[in-house]
Amino acid sequence: MANAASIHIGNIEASGNARIVVANNVKSPARENTKDDCLRSLAFPGMGNRSDDVGPASTGTCQWLIQHDTYKRWAACDRGDLLWIRGKPGSGKSTLLKYALDNCRAGQGDLVLSFFFHDRGNELQRTALGLFRCLLHQVLKKAPAPDILSDLFGTFNERYKEIGEPGEKWQWHRRELQKHFESSLLKALESSSVWLFVDALDECGEENAVELFQWLKSLLRKLSATTLRQLRICITCRHYPILDRGYEFGICMEEENKEDIATYVRKELFYSPRLTESLVPSLIFSRASGVFMWARLVVARVRKLEREGASLNNIKKAVHSVPPELDKLYQELIQDMDKVSMKLVQWICLATRPLSTDELQLAMAIEADCPFRSWRQCRDALGVLSDGGGMETQIEALSRGLAELTPVDGRQVVQFIHQSVKDFFADKGFRPGSSTPIDTVIGMAHHRLCRICIRFLTMEELSRLISYDEDGEMGRLTSHEEEVLSFSNYALRSWAVHAKECDSRGVAQDDLLDLFAWPPSSDLAERWLRIREMSKGPSGYSYPSRGASLVHILSCCGIKGPLQAELQRLGKKRRTGGWAINWLWLTTSRVGAGVNSRDSDGRTPLSWAVEGGHEDVVKLLLETGKVDINAKDRRGETPLSRAVSHGNMAIIELLLKTGLADLNAKNREGQTPLTKAVTHLNEAIFELLFNTGEADIKLRTRDHNTLLSLATTRGAEAAVKLLLDTSKATIDSRDKGGQTPLSLAAASGNAGILKRLLATGKANVNSRDKEGQTPLACAARFGCEAAVRLLLDTRKVDVNSKDAHGWTPLSWAAAGGSEAVVKLLLDTGKVDVNWKASPGWTPLSIAAMKRHVAVIKLLLDTGKVDVDSKDESGLTPLALAATEGHDDAVELLLKTKVDINSKDARGWTPLSWAAAGGHGAVAKLLIDTGKADINSRDTAGLTPLSLAAALGHEAVVKLLLLTAEVDINSTDARGWGALSWAAAEGHEAVVKLLLETGRVDIESDGINGRKPLLLAAVAKHEGVVKLLKSTI
Repeated sequence: MANAASIHIGNIEASGNARIVVANNVKSPARENTKDDCLRSLAFPGMGNRSDDVGPASTGTCQWLIQHDTYKRWAACDRGDLLWIRGKPGSGKSTLLKYALDNCRAGQGDLVLSFFFHDRGNELQRTALGLFRCLLHQVLKKAPAPDILSDLFGTFNERYKEIGEPGEKWQWHRRELQKHFESSLLKALESSSVWLFVDALDECGEENAVELFQWLKSLLRKLSATTLRQLRICITCRHYPILDRGYEFGICMEEENKEDIATYVRKELFYSPRLTESLVPSLIFSRASGVFMWARLVVARVRKLEREGASLNNIKKAVHSVPPELDKLYQELIQDMDKVSMKLVQWICLATRPLSTDELQLAMAIEADCPFRSWRQCRDALGVLSDGGGMETQIEALSRGLAELTPVDGRQVVQFIHQSVKDFFADKGFRPGSSTPIDTVIGMAHHRLCRICIRFLTMEELSRLISYDEDGEMGRLTSHEEEVLSFSNYALRSWAVHAKECDSRGVAQDDLLDLFAWPPSSDLAERWLRIREMSKGPSGYSYPSRGASLVHILSCCGIKGPLQAELQRLGKKRRTGGWAINWLWLTTSRVGAGVNSRDSDGRTPLSWAVEGGHEDVVKLLLETGKVDINAKDRRGETPLSRAVSHGNMAIIELLLKTGLADLNAKNREGQTPLTKAVTHLNEAIFELLFNTGEADIKLRTRDHNTLLSLATTRGAEAAVKLLLDTSKATIDSRDKGGQTPLSLAAASGNAGILKRLLATGKANVNSRDKEGQTPLACAARFGCEAAVRLLLDTRKVDVNSKDAHGWTPLSWAAAGGSEAVVKLLLDTGKVDVNWKASPGWTPLSIAAMKRHVAVIKLLLDTGKVDVDSKDESGLTPLALAATEGHDDAVELLLKTKVDINSKDARGWTPLSWAAAGGHGAVAKLLIDTGKADINSRDTAGLTPLSLAAALGHEAVVKLLLLTAEVDINSTDARGWGALSWAAAEGHEAVVKLLLETGRVDIESDGINGRKPLLLAAVAKHEGVVKLLKSTI
């Protein structure tokens, strides 16, 4: 017995929405990674946290912005422009931007993007790389058209295929993502306006802020000349750095937020009638000078005094005594801070990422010179930040109210209450007024944190975390042990960052080498390796593997001073039988073999220094004169190839200056530094390498790609020009798919490169790839109008060339729905409009099936198309359109002399297909012509009514029953009529419609003698059984 999901009718199967099953005439591409894979590669921890942290504006505040003349002119600007909201630290810029974001007047379909820089967050929250990763992540999720980020997808899939998992094997780079973002904006603005909101631009650093601001301005200039839609950009930033003196749209917070501050103060003091009726509120907001943070701190002080029963006079005196500048207020708050408080402040200020309360408790319990090996012993000795509850109160007291707990990804992390607090400590040091230079003060603080990290990694509590149970799996962790692992992950990742900060500030680190000298029996190396392997952490974490020496580690982390000392120590002659050192994760007891030692991945210290972009360390290693500059790791990568992958021009120049770098060294994928420069679209690096004259420009990768093919595929026009100018490039070289550079340029629609290739006069315009497709077919397939025009202008192309499946350029253009390309091909007057491609489809058939109405009209307007051409299954263009439910295509075809009752190999007419598919609109169009055979029978004897009834398409059944001609009791080869099918399949609504006609034969039985009632009963369709019984 058939069921509702799948009905065998005659010798075909119709499932739900009946469709044609035909062999695909297009080759199936290798599996590409999904959109979700690409999204994951862009996402990072804390990506949206800062936006969430900025709370909603207090009731009655920020509303002035939407009514502000400058804002209204910016929002209504036809060409799009940039609005700069500037203000002092703590003036409420972030809150205002959040309000603007939530209340922007974006139209339906507009693309709204945002990023909130956060200097107190992790690295990606405060860098341009994080900005572009976040923005592209949003574009990918919200893009109005799927091809907006096709270039990004291409890069992602290529890297995934060649290198592996993102995050583990490779990282996105800021410049490439910036290019992809520009490209995506250009495409998005073709159909939608874009609103871009960026908060706290100053928190990415002065140099970066100025650079990004200039880039945004240049982006507006570039796009305004080429797009029809508007790009509106709104940024917030402090008054300094001075970003631009010639901006048109600017709002100054201190000039506009006075009433907002007054509203906030009144709301916060509303609980006390005594205060609200006094002059205290007006005193606070009048002295705030447009700084919300000042008002917040003073309100907190006033509320405390109120709770303590202070008189109004004393409260007013207290407000008057508060310094008017934030910095002076902070300095007053931290006067006489003890060592414990200052240690807390150092951790909050200098940690490489925000620490949770539990992590901070671990960090606060240890000192660099701590004599204990157990964290609990250290905690008991120091007695700070007890875990008996009240952590929030302890942190508030120790920080003098300058730190708070903030929920981030399900954990409570400790942060300063505002960016201005962190800036205060960074500018004034941890002992304001001290004669010690600020750099030294900050450097010494990093020195302390670095040593605490290293000491923590020796603690006994970590032993259980790296042990295995009998099954070889780590035991179940308690919540406390999870935090221990989390902080050990921090310590392992961050000790080197703190050490490098010491180095850059000239703080001596003579003790660092000795910190890593452990007795030969120590298991520290294995312990740290296990922590690294167990810690998931953020992507981008990359350290040397087993067998690495201290030279590897210091080179990887870019810690020059200690590295220099270690290289000098390695150069000294060791006494026989002397002592041995077990470095970090060195698995033997001997000192590594110096600058050319290799870890288990075959990488040298130079390779790791290049990976980290540490130019000064690369220079130091090269100056030893002993470095193997062309050492290959297990993937066949040399230091030069890695430098090219990372786009580090300065390091590349250093390596080339030695005169020893091998420009033709191939990795396991057959790529050289030159091919990598093309792959990464770094034309400046390509030119640098190319101009050495030492690179082999005729090489081929493992996929048989030449440099010219790669440059064409990646759209690197400057590289293509350089290669063509040499006259050594093979114009018609073929990749593994048989495509020439001309085919690749045509497929990508890169008119600039296509022109250059055609201008050589050597490119074969009718070359065929392994699928038999010519450059013209490639261009037509992907709708590249400019490429098609250029190729047709040569007057040498075969416009009717057929590929391995018999598809012509016109077939492909019809499939893609490119009206412009179809018109260009038709205008030649040479194309065969009725050519049948596999499986017998004409261009009209393809366009009808794909619902490309404009293309259908163009083809019909030629007056030459056969509207009743049949494919291998006997389906006409009308039947194909009806099958897919394309009512607009059907309507257009019905205006011709089309055979409305043409039958396919199974005897199905267009109306049969519409009925089986449940396409009511199409069925009505066909019926309304008055020409459709309502009772046509297929080879199994089924009518359109039987098909619609069998598949439960109530609306189509109703349409058919409204016609006078329909034979409601027509039976098929098995003796079943519409009622039998509906009863057997349990379509109660259809059965009811049929019964209501009063004409249906409920006693009809099939060849097996089964009446509708019996069919319903056997299938246990109780509702249908009840309906049928009620009519008997």
